[in-house]
Parts: sequence; C-alpha cells; structure tokens
Amino acid sequence: MSDLLDFLEARLTEDEQVATNAARPHLASKQWNTDPWLDGTGERCDLRAGALGQLTTHGGCLEVPAGEHAARHDPARVLRDIRAKQSVLFRHVTYATRVERAGDLDLLDLPERLACDGCGWDDGRPRTPSLDGCPELRALAAPYADHSDYRSEWAP
Repeated sequence: MSDLLDFLEARLTEDEQVATNAARPHLASKQWNTDPWLDGTGERCDLRAGALGQLTTHGGCLEVPAGEHAARHDPARVLRDIRAKQSVLFRHVTYATRVERAGDLDLLDLPERLACDGCGWDDGRPRTPSLDGCPELRALAAPYADHSDYRSEWAP
C-alpha cells in the first residue's frame, strides 16, 4: 500500500460519512434544490434540504450564492463523486495488488511490484514506479491540500 493511497481512502471515507449524515433517512429527498421560499420573518431563503429540512445559518437563511453552491453539492452528488473517485483508486493500485487480485502470486517478487499499474507500462517498464508518484492519485489528493496529513510532495 502507499501513504498517498491510504490518505485518499481515509479522506473519501470521511467525506462519505459526512454526506451520509447530511442525507438523514427522515428527509424525503437526499437531493437539495434552490427553489426559493420565505422563512418565518419574510426573508427569502434559497436552499431546501429535502421536504422536511432546510439549511440555514445561525442568523437566518443562506444567501443566494452560498445556497446555490451548497445545493450543487448535495449529499447525493457528493456520494456519486466519491464512488467515481473510488473507481479511480481501484484502477490505480500497485502491480502486486493487481497480481494478487488475479491470483498469480508467483509474480509478487518482481521489482515492479510497487509500480502504479493504473498508469500503464512502456516497453515493459512502469510509467510510475510507485503509487505515491502516481499523477492521477496526486490530482485526487490536491483538494485535500489543507488537511494536516497532506504531504507537500504529493502536489501535482
């Protein structure tokens, strides 16, 4: 395994938990929209979180741009995004992991066993000798650059 892959799997797991918690089962819809409505004070609100809930700030409703941004990142969309990223992680594994999946354990001793299999090969040599150098994984990690466990050497 690689530190970068472990980091990404942990962040996606955290994001998945937050999105799942936001899509509480008692909400009729897991998708949010920006259909405007008025709150109890007559102020226009622009984000609705399902039929029974609404997102508001402590002082009242979200302003239109913030509401539109939040609605575009509703739990259903975030969960789809996580699944897409997980499919990239599934493909960008070490050669040893792919060999293990295929059940061909005799190939695990090859020097290329730690190469990123998802990046491909040129003339029998791996394009990316290790997962921590995989440009796809580095790109996926970039949004988490402000996380305390992110390493600057992972920058794309």
